Amino acid sequence: MPGLPSFYHACLGDRHIWLWQQFQVYGNKFRAAPNVLLFNTPEAWNSLFDIKANVRKPGFYDAWLRNNNDLNTLNCTDVALHAKKRRLLNLAFTERSLRVWEPFVTKHTDRWNQLLPGEKREPGENKLKVISHFIAEHMKSPSSPLLELILCLKSRGLSNLMELAMPKNIKEYSKIVQESAHLLIIAGSDTTTNMICAAFFYLTHFPRAYAKLVNEIRETFSSPGEMVYGQALLTDWKYLRACMDEAIRLAPAGPSELERTVLRGGATIAGDVLPEGVNVGVVHWAFNRNEEFYGGDAHIFRPERWIVSDNPADGNPEEEVNRVKRGLHTFGKDVGNCIGEKVARLSLSMTIARTLWRFDVRAAPGERLGERRPELGWGRRDRNTYMLRDAYIALREGPILQFKERGE
Repeated sequence: MPGLPSFYHACLGDRHIWLWQQFQVYGNKFRAAPNVLLFNTPEAWNSLFDIKANVRKPGFYDAWLRNNNDLNTLNCTDVALHAKKRRLLNLAFTERSLRVWEPFVTKHTDRWNQLLPGEKREPGENKLKVISHFIAEHMKSPSSPLLELILCLKSRGLSNLMELAMPKNIKEYSKIVQESAHLLIIAGSDTTTNMICAAFFYLTHFPRAYAKLVNEIRETFSSPGEMVYGQALLTDWKYLRACMDEAIRLAPAGPSELERTVLRGGATIAGDVLPEGVNVGVVHWAFNRNEEFYGGDAHIFRPERWIVSDNPADGNPEEEVNRVKRGLHTFGKDVGNCIGEKVARLSLSMTIARTLWRFDVRAAPGERLGERRPELGWGRRDRNTYMLRDAYIALREGPILQFKERGE
């Protein structure tokens, strides 16, 4: 059955690993299904997400719709409607909005820091804790070999019937969505949490990087109150930003491809002329580990690759740093870029900086949750690689860490 291997690995949550393995065998381009061609090069990414590219989001985005009114910039496949919705959403993510959001982010970061030593938590069930599990179930359906049947039923007005037949977990997720905003839940909460967890995983598994970052934070600021998001992130916080980019590279919020369908008239992707109807994509997890692009240490957490150095021994001249920066597309590109990138970076930088100013952090002795293990096989053997599950967005478990207040 076409697409069955892809769906099988989507159900296992290791589709990104399977795709990476295929690139190792077949090179930087392979056919994942009869009508799906995947790439592993920056040229393909630039061709695919160029504003003039003759492509659109494929039908599997339609499979996520609960009904005809459940449209946002994530699942909308109509180009004109997507542009209209995006213009409206942009109003909430201006530089002025960021200045308004900053006190909110710092307030909750400080509250989290207060809870770390073991202070009693607030009572009551937190629905946000289960959202990632609901999202995983919700995201699997577009990978199904039955996708065409799902879309056929939806096009015949059977969305309400399909809602009744939804699994309990997806119904619970839909209920939460009705009380908030679907797009911001998926794109703005669990993905940011994933980046924070990945950053702490890699910092605690690479002591040299951890020590260098802690030194930068504690020497730059005499108190967390001095940490203000803005130009300082680009100037004073160079190593923090580099650590963020490196963690995002190795643990992308979306491990697999953001697939697109070639429209009538065809399209040229990285030199390949493709006919109408072919689905194409670039796989984040695999490309971010492409040794042809990032070098022999592509699998290693090395924040220095993002910082220009005048020392030839470091191998980081300005042109090299600019080259790898142009290849980091975790937050998308052009019309497909993430509107909330600056908010995500605000949350990530404030959480890391304020926490490491207050606490010494290490991986809990004997705890391996989040690590890959040799017995898991090809692509999952390195203990210093953060384990992700692929459910269109990245899901994770761990790491388990220990926090000790400075001066204790």
